Amino acid sequence: MNTITVSREEENILISIPASLNNIYVEQLLDYLKVKSIAAQSVATDEEIVAIANDINQSWWHSNKHNFIKMRV
Repeated sequence: MNTITVSREEENILISIPASLNNIYVEQLLDYLKVKSIAAQSVATDEEIVAIANDINQSWWHSNKHNFIKMRV
């Protein structure tokens, strides 16, 4: 069975993943790592992040609520 290995080379971390692993899982892992990398550079406060998340959620709900709520006529 192939294993996942992690090694360091100077300023890089190398991750070896078996080719048999589903590509969707690999893409999800890479997306997660990208988000963590961007978040690590952020100077936003927790309160600012929560406010932005709330704005996004409200906007999404406004645009999509018709898919979940049956309107009465």
